[in-house]
Amino acid sequence: MTTYTDTIGTGGDFATLSLYWNTSATAIASGDVLVAECLGGTHSIGATYNNTFSNLVGVDLVMRPVASAMHNGNWNEGVRIEPQTGQTGQMYFQSIGNQDFSLRVEDLVWINPHAENGRIYVNFDPTLGSGAQYDATLSFERCLIHASGSNPYEITINANNYDVSSGGGVSALGNSTISIKNCV
Repeated sequence: MTTYTDTIGTGGDFATLSLYWNTSATAIASGDVLVAECLGGTHSIGATYNNTFSNLVGVDLVMRPVASAMHNGNWNEGVRIEPQTGQTGQMYFQSIGNQDFSLRVEDLVWINPHAENGRIYVNFDPTLGSGAQYDATLSFERCLIHASGSNPYEITINANNYDVSSGGGVSALGNSTISIKNCV
């Protein structure tokens, strides 16, 4: 297992989060940890990462600020994540495949000022018949999170990690976890 850490933002290793996820993910191997350290300021998200991680087993993704860009409990400091408008304004990890998958968001200010869906959405959809072997985890630690508008939700996980019996019923379930620790 190897941990890869890159900086995101003007002057960093990657200019945007979208460029980072779609470029660096192709170089990782099963069991690796991918860490995106964001430089201070506002970062926009709005991309679908379709099958980016589907050929790997056990991927951990971490999104956090660089040490000098902590929010210190202030909504106007540190790294601010602001979804783009429209349905594309989400971090959408689609069709992850047969694997354990975790996304950990640490110490960020997550603001959604838009009336439509701007959120982290994890679509965990392993192949039926083997899904109960796999776990999906989405966690927020020490984040400031605020949504507004007519559809103000931020954190969604869609996990189809279950096995189907020969009769068509659910025979086993995997674990799907959303964890929110020390967040406002």
